[in-house]
Order: sequence, then structure tokens, then C-alpha cells
Amino acid sequence: MRTLDRYVIRSFLSSAAMLFIAVMALRMVADLFFNMDEFVESNDTFHALIQHIGTYYGYQSLMYFSELGGVIIVISAAFTLARMNHTNELTAMLASGVSLHRVILPMVVAAMLMGGLIILDREVLIPPNAHNLVRERDQAREMSEFPVNLMADGNETIWWSQLYHPSTETMERPILTIRSPQRRRLASAVSGGVGRPAKFAGYRERLLARPEVLTGWDMTATALSRSGQGAGPWRNTPSVEKIYTQIGPSRMLGEAKELARQHNIPVPPDEQIPSVSGIPPTRDDHYTMIVTTRSPADADELVLDPPAPGKPRGGRLNRPVFVFKTTFEPGGRILGIFHADRATWVQGRSAVESHWRLDNGRFFYPTDLKSQDLVLRQSSKWMDLLSTADLTRLIDRAPDRDAAILAKHIRFADPINNLVLLLLGLPFILSRERNIKASASLSVLMVGSYFAFVQICRLVGLPPMVAAFLPIVLFGTVAAVMLDAVKT
Repeated sequence: MRTLDRYVIRSFLSSAAMLFIAVMALRMVADLFFNMDEFVESNDTFHALIQHIGTYYGYQSLMYFSELGGVIIVISAAFTLARMNHTNELTAMLASGVSLHRVILPMVVAAMLMGGLIILDREVLIPPNAHNLVRERDQAREMSEFPVNLMADGNETIWWSQLYHPSTETMERPILTIRSPQRRRLASAVSGGVGRPAKFAGYRERLLARPEVLTGWDMTATALSRSGQGAGPWRNTPSVEKIYTQIGPSRMLGEAKELARQHNIPVPPDEQIPSVSGIPPTRDDHYTMIVTTRSPADADELVLDPPAPGKPRGGRLNRPVFVFKTTFEPGGRILGIFHADRATWVQGRSAVESHWRLDNGRFFYPTDLKSQDLVLRQSSKWMDLLSTADLTRLIDRAPDRDAAILAKHIRFADPINNLVLLLLGLPFILSRERNIKASASLSVLMVGSYFAFVQICRLVGLPPMVAAFLPIVLFGTVAAVMLDAVKT
């Protein structure tokens, strides 16, 4: 690197550092001046108020840098070249035979590296701190509760809750409308209790299958009803209190005995079998349900009552699991999983009235919807807080797919926009045919026009790719022509 390159880069970076401090401080002071009343609503002490203000703007500075970084780069470059022009340094460089294009090259490279810091801020720093960035100014310690209004997850399931508490990650009375990929209604889960994020470990549909770990929400006081896709409603509605089925202890004992015979294991008479371990998952075709347990294979999964003449045998299941699906075929959709500490068999007067009575029953629904997603979507700009990888995963399930695609294209277009802004402003500053004030005014006018055109393209409903990259194609060409026309 030549001495001239080091000098230009040092001048540019020192100007950028000063402008960064000045612009960020001005942005924070202006916001604080107009919104001070919101900060004092928390009725904190003076020390706590100062701490809250510092914490709030500490997190918000991540967004401010992302929004203003491109402007800071352009102003820094313009200020550096204007100072060189004013002190006749550019004239001396030209007299020594150095092209102006060669002078601005290290500055453009340094600007691109600074653009990399903006990308780092967007992709690495903002996403893990997104929950703090959506916090309102009057929420000093924690975000206030809010309703969940018809929010879709990756399975096209619609979530509703009258109130969500971010501090405890709790939904009150959640209602789920479970839909197919074609958005046809499959089932509904209605809870009169609360829902919390949880992991469901130990679930398996086959005896020797490896246990799965599912991520989702666990709910209390919940009932599941089925409808849609040609499947009629169930005869009885399963809930966290009762699971209606014809699969009782006698049926499960029979399947366990059949499994033992297949493996040449001696089977004693029924009256000599007080309990069973390693029972195979059993299917109920009417409810499209799988009955299994999460007890260890060497523990008693089914504890049987003493046999009574002429009566089906009763019993209890330890850690039972009742998995409701759309179909038993591979890839069948899970409609929900009821689980409990134990379940007691209740023989009804008819087969349709027989059921398992659950102790401490809960309903688990597997989903990719996280508590952080509920918080983020309270902001109108929540897509701006996601990483590019998260945006890519979101596209197929976003409420507004075009908006998600546009947000992803903007992630790639913004670094180029910052470079085009710089290249549009430099030719006016490099011109020696007008005074510095006129050059600065024309530079601001051109940069402002480009910025306005970028925003208009994103708001008028153009196709996402066109909206993101059309300004670059048009104004990038103009910037190239103007730079080539500079007399060097």
C-alpha cells in the first residue's frame, strides 16, 4: 500500500469516526427530546431512569447504525474530498501525475469494508437482540402483555390468544386452527388454560424406533376437535381429562403377548401378569390415534387390575401418550399429542363411552413458532430484525410472501445501494469547475434523489426483485457515466 493510499484511508476513517459519533448522538438526542414523556411513565427513580434510557438507546444504536451507516459513509467521503479540494491537496496530487480515480480508489475500498460492518450488524448483532429492539420506551424492565391475533406458523396453523405475557412466556386461553399446506382446516385445539413453549422428548410411533424430541407448545385444559379434508368429526372429543378409545388394557395386553410370541418369549396366563413393560404402540383407526407411553422400557408401562370373571381387565398407564394424526401413512401430520403422568381405564356402558381418564393431562402441539416470534411480530418492521437465513425460512409461511421476498432482496441490495450512493456523490465533489458549496449542494440533491427513488420503488408494489434492484441498475449506470466524465 502506497503512502498516498494510507493517507486517504486514514483521512476517510477519521472523518467517518467523527461523523458516526455526531450522527448517532444527534439521532438519540432528537428521539429522546420528542419522547421523554414516554420514558418517565415508568415512575422510576432518577438513577433507574438514566439506566433505562442508556439501555434502550444502547440496543437501538444497532438499528440506527444499520439505517444510517450508508449515509455516514457518503458524508465521510464527501467531507474528506471536500477538505482535500479546499486545501488544494487534490491539485497537488494531479500535478504529480496521479489520477483522481486512483485517489478515490482506496476510499471506495474502505467504504466497502465499512459496508461489511453494516452487514455484520444486520446478520450477527441485531437478530439475537431483536426482543430488546421491539420494546417500547415506557417498558423499562419487561415488555407488556399483548394479544396474539391470528398468527400463522410454518405448518399453516393459525394461533390466537387473548393475552401473551412475555415475562413468563405464557399464552392465555390459546386457540389453534390446524390447517393443511393448502390452508384447508383440519382440526381445532381450544384451551381454557395456558400455553407455554416446551420440548416433548421420548415420542415414538414404533416400539424400537429412536425417540424423537419435538419443539412446540404445551397447553392445559385443552380439547381437540377434527373436521375438514373429508374426515368427519370424532364420536367424542378428546381432551386433557378424557381420551375416548376402544384400546383398553385388554387390547394392549393382547398386543404385548403377540409381540412376545413373535420373539419366542414365554407368555404366562393372564392372571399371572400384573404389569407389562415394552408394550408396542397401538393404533385406533377411528380417531387416527396412536397409544404409547414415555416410560423406560424396563419400567412398568401398563399396570393391570386383577382379572374379574366376565369383565374386561382394567388398569393404568404410566406416562401415557396419545398421538392424533391426519393419517398413519409416512409423513402424516400430527394434530396434537395428549400426555399425562398416568391414565386410568374407565370401562363405559358401551364401547364408545370407554376412555382413559388422565391425571395431570396436557396437550402438546409441535410447531416452529417460538416465543421470540410472538414478540417480534408486534413490530411493524419485524422482518428487518431477522437474519437473512431466517428470512429465507420465513418466505413460504409469511403472512405477506411478497413482503418477505422483498425484505430478503433488500438485504443483498442495500450494500450495493450504499456504494452507488457514494459513487453518485463523488463526481460533484471532484469537479473543479464549480465552487465547493455548489458541488456539495448538487451532491446532496443527487444522493437525495436516489434515496427517494429507492423508497418509491419499494412502496409502489413492483415485483420484489425489480423493486430492490431497479434503482441500482438505473443510478449505477448514471454514477459510472459521471465518474468517467470527471476530468482527471
